[in-house]
Order: sequence, then structure tokens, then C-alpha cells
Amino acid sequence: MKKLAIVTALLGAGIAAQSAQAIPLMTGTSSIDYYENSPVKSSFTITLSGECSGKIELPVTQIYYTRDYEYTGGTIDRDGMYSDVYIYTNNGSMYAYGYNSGYVPGDKLSESVKNDKFSLNMLVKSGNAYPYIYGLEDGDYDSFITCKSGLTLDQTLIDWEPYFESYAASYKSQMSLSHTHTVSSPATGEYKAKFSASGELQQPGQCTIKGDLFSADYSLVCAPPKSIKIKLAASAEGTSLQD
Repeated sequence: MKKLAIVTALLGAGIAAQSAQAIPLMTGTSSIDYYENSPVKSSFTITLSGECSGKIELPVTQIYYTRDYEYTGGTIDRDGMYSDVYIYTNNGSMYAYGYNSGYVPGDKLSESVKNDKFSLNMLVKSGNAYPYIYGLEDGDYDSFITCKSGLTLDQTLIDWEPYFESYAASYKSQMSLSHTHTVSSPATGEYKAKFSASGELQQPGQCTIKGDLFSADYSLVCAPPKSIKIKLAASAEGTSLQD
């Protein structure tokens, strides 16, 4: 009887173990979305120097940020996770954007919950932090900028257009975000967002030939490139609303 009882117990334990292993891991999606319209504590400033110089200050009309990921058990799907931040202005072609996919070297993303308080921190650097400043080309800000050539900024950038987008994308830039909210009452949150970027637009100098081309005595001489250095600084902080 004892042997039978032992065998029965072992079989029962084995069935229980198999049943436990058959239980599927919990899967799902976790996301947060917050925004604030016209934050009081905010700024968006573009400073130019070099061939064209001046300062442009725009009102921040909205801060919007998200965090989203998919999970299976305690494992997050790396390819399905991201967080991003937008700092918008009153010009749809002038804003700052940062995107964090969670695994780019140098970028950081962390979150935690303690004592009913959720905390999220994000940092992205060049390559995933973008200064969208294409509104400089439309002439709306010519009155704020002076160019050495006597042309307006709009007129200057028409000649520089082939170089504008490629140089803007290579800026040294950074976006950071910190956010907190109460887990039991997530309708509002507190946040701080900050963006910075610096770069340079260049127009290659004109090249001329001295002497007779392909003769025994000639040279090719190119003037130094003209450049416009651009810095962008944007920030916003306050109380955000859950979207």
C-alpha cells in the first residue's frame, strides 16, 4: 500500500508539473500618452551666426510624449518598444522630436513604480533627436535675420537648398524627458522635456581656374565654403494630461 501511495503521489506531482508548464505566459501591450497645450514654462529658440545671424523665438504650442512596449511574461519585445517626445511650435515646419527605441548605443530609457508613483526617464542623442527647422526657408523669419551678402535668409537658403536637409540631419542633438504620475490616479502627470541641437549649413565655395586649362601652367582654386551655424534650444515643463 505504501508503494502504491508513493507511486500515486509521484504521478500526481508529475501531472501537476506538466499542467503548470502548460500555462501560457501573460502577453500584452503597455502604453502611456500625455500632452500639455501651450505650456507656460516653455521656450523654443533658434540662433544663427556666420553668413547670416540673428535669433528667432517661437511659442511652444504643445508638448506630446508616449511610451509603448509589448511584453511576454517578464520579457519586453525589444523590436516593439519605443518612446518619443514632440515639442511643437506655432509653425508646423518648426519643432523638435526625439525617438527612443530602447537599444541604440548612448540612448537611455528607464521606468519604475514605487509607493504608487510611476517614473519614466528617457534620453536620446544625435541620430534619434531631430531639429525640424525647414520653416527657415519660407521667408517668415527674414525680419529677424541679417545676412552679410545683403540678401534675405530666404533668398540665401534658396541657393543652399541642396545642402540644407543633409546638414540639418547631421546636427549634434539631444532630447531628454522625465515624467511621473500616480498609478492610482493617472489622469495627470508632471514632466520636464529638454532639447538641444547645434550644426552648420555650408555652401561650397566657387572654384575658378587660373591659367589655361590643361596647359603646362594652370591651377584650380576654390574659395572657402560659406557657412551658417545654427543652434536650437527648446524646453517645456509642467502638468500634462493623459491622452
